[in-house]
Amino acid sequence: MDTNTDASPIVASTLSNPWKSIKLGTGFRVGQSSILKAIEASAERLGTGAIDLYQIPGNMFYIGTPNCVVKAVCAAMDQGLINNVGVSNFGKNRMRSFAKKLDKIGGYPLTSNQFEFSLINRKAYKSGLIAACKSLGVIPIARDPLGGGLASGVYTSSNPTGGQTGSQPFDFKTLDKYSTLHDVLATVQQKVQKRLEKENNALKDKRSRYNGSPVSHDERTVRICHF
Repeated sequence: MDTNTDASPIVASTLSNPWKSIKLGTGFRVGQSSILKAIEASAERLGTGAIDLYQIPGNMFYIGTPNCVVKAVCAAMDQGLINNVGVSNFGKNRMRSFAKKLDKIGGYPLTSNQFEFSLINRKAYKSGLIAACKSLGVIPIARDPLGGGLASGVYTSSNPTGGQTGSQPFDFKTLDKYSTLHDVLATVQQKVQKRLEKENNALKDKRSRYNGSPVSHDERTVRICHF
């Protein structure tokens, strides 16, 4: 394992819907120059000279010349305003098209695609989107990996409130639908619990053999949580 891996945080931002600026009263956003201004403003708010990853959302319609958005992000790359270009919620065909335009116009690769993926939503796998990401060298970024809580094992048909007082976030019909998944999560949790208890007992036995003297590694108390 490489212990010198850079674990610095990545500063990311997403191009907001142009109609949002109208609602906020900040003007009508249209054309390449408006996107560049939006990127500059985002970098300033984030307190950075260059945004590590700038994402283009899939549910956005932008008014401008053909390929306006791609030209704008390529210009931002040229100016050093962003370091990588990503997309979010793009299907495989649209992702391929965007990546092709990005390479043709600016010679830049598409870095990532962020989309929903969890134990209860595997559409990205079944549709071939993840395979398309692999073939293009695009990093898939899973959004909502716990399925809004349904894939966490916290909320089940036998425990709809998750042990908290108040209203339950999911109805019984939805919880019943994923009862098999919740049973599997509970089984995995029990197995992990037993394994960790065995390891902790082994550590205690080793310490007792050394008459309470420190052992070569730390003894940690592990708290088991639902996935």
